[in-house]
Amino acid sequence: MASQARINANRRKCTTEHRPEDRGRQGPRPVQCAQGRQARQNREPGFAQENAIELDQRINKWLSDLKPRYDAERELVTHAANLSWELERARRCETARLAQRVRRAQLKATKKKRIQEVGELSRRLLYQRRSTNLAHVRAALGR
Repeated sequence: MASQARINANRRKCTTEHRPEDRGRQGPRPVQCAQGRQARQNREPGFAQENAIELDQRINKWLSDLKPRYDAERELVTHAANLSWELERARRCETARLAQRVRRAQLKATKKKRIQEVGELSRRLLYQRRSTNLAHVRAALGR
């Protein structure tokens, strides 16, 4: 049977946080999306160009334009304003990711083009050396 000191030590050990390495492999972790539509728990703006004051102004503008009469309508208008904010965020996020993919493709194409140019220049260099070497050999042989 375990002593009381051992039981207390085990209880303290269980309450402290452990690093992921200490727990062993637990399988794949869920992807954390801090931006875009799936960032539901964080309603605050996340991009550098976003501002919480602008979000509040947008909500207030929607409320003043639509003039909800009841709390339920007010809640629906607030949700609609938040969703419009999220849609704009998703568009910006998609545009940024597409631009990043285009830049990567351009870099890849540039690298491929440079590799082809280096190959062509090395072929020219080797062909010229080979042809000049053959010319020296032919001249030495008297052909």
